[in-house]
Amino acid sequence: MTLDKLYSFLWRDWQQARSYRLAFLMQSVGLAFPLIGIFFMARLFNNVNVDAIEEYGGSYVEFLIVGLMVVSYSGTALRSFTGSLRAAQVTGSLEILLLTPTKLSTMLFGWALYPLIRSTLFLCVYVLGGFIVVGLSFSNANVGAAVLTLGLTVMVMGSLGLFAASFTLAFKQGDPFTAILVLAAGMFSGTLYPVNVLPGWLQAVAQALPQTHAIEAMRLSLLRGYPISDLASDLIPLAIYAIVLLPIGILSLRLAMHQARVDGSLGHY
Repeated sequence: MTLDKLYSFLWRDWQQARSYRLAFLMQSVGLAFPLIGIFFMARLFNNVNVDAIEEYGGSYVEFLIVGLMVVSYSGTALRSFTGSLRAAQVTGSLEILLLTPTKLSTMLFGWALYPLIRSTLFLCVYVLGGFIVVGLSFSNANVGAAVLTLGLTVMVMGSLGLFAASFTLAFKQGDPFTAILVLAAGMFSGTLYPVNVLPGWLQAVAQALPQTHAIEAMRLSLLRGYPISDLASDLIPLAIYAIVLLPIGILSLRLAMHQARVDGSLGHY
């Protein structure tokens, strides 16, 4: 059954992560560093209202936390397929897995399941830490709009992750797209500062990035409680990206796998 297979993927990834105890411990301890940075940012901007972010409530710390949450989650969706594919190649399990009657969709869900659950737990820690350290509150949040935004974001970034995995499978090396997207998100999507402070031509670049619309919709839904109808200018582009990119991403991965089978290079890395 599909659920049994997904559980097997999840259990395997959990056992593998737990077996590397030092790395697992360092990842857990690493959660504290962003919280420390947020704490000092809160002290710097304590009781200061920033006019440029008045639309989001005026609190820069809350503005920053939501931006970091979205970028962190979208980065996980972007990297999960490439990381799992590379691990399957290194361990020699990719060829064996493709010989089983496992559908590609099940395989993709299985590869993304553990990274997304782990990222969700990390975000919960960020939110809890933000609540304890700076009094972060989502009392006005529109949960439905936030969940819809998150779902569309995962679909879009996951689709781009399929392109990255296809590149890795076809060319046997790290793809250049992931680094470029992560860098662009950090600089132009409004993670650290509002998009409207950028020059006009860079604002146009920002509007072409799906992360920009994801961060904007998430901030307005969590910090201001905007309903879905008021987020249409950001949710519609995300939905278009998802509708266009998801089938193309799946097709590119199918073609890359087919070519690797023909070449006999599935296990090459």
